[in-house]
Amino acid sequence: MPRPNPNRSLQSEANLARRVAYEREQRGWTYEGTAKRMTDAGCAIQGSAIYKIEKGNPPRRISVDELVAFSNVFGMPVADLLLPAEVVADRAVSAALEGLRKARTAYERARAELERMHEKASRELGRL
Repeated sequence: MPRPNPNRSLQSEANLARRVAYEREQRGWTYEGTAKRMTDAGCAIQGSAIYKIEKGNPPRRISVDELVAFSNVFGMPVADLLLPAEVVADRAVSAALEGLRKARTAYERARAELERMHEKASRELGRL
């Protein structure tokens, strides 16, 4: 007796749709602009199809060929494209905060050095 297929997870497809939207929006691309890039990459698709992937009810499904083409036009491995947009956004926020922390540390060091140089210059001028 054949085994029934397990229930499919629509959550992972919804994650992929959100991720496509996230990557497209991060680049400031329109649906039509993204469709042109996909077509140029060898996977013909219309802007309306990308809209339906992102916002359709029910959402349009993404084929394997389209998944590969999206990863190519977004310049990332398929595995990275499959990460939820929320994870990517959290990583971006963490990276931005780390950059801010490093910039603040560099600023504080530069300010301390400037104060030392100012004090030294004042002492030198006081000797004249």
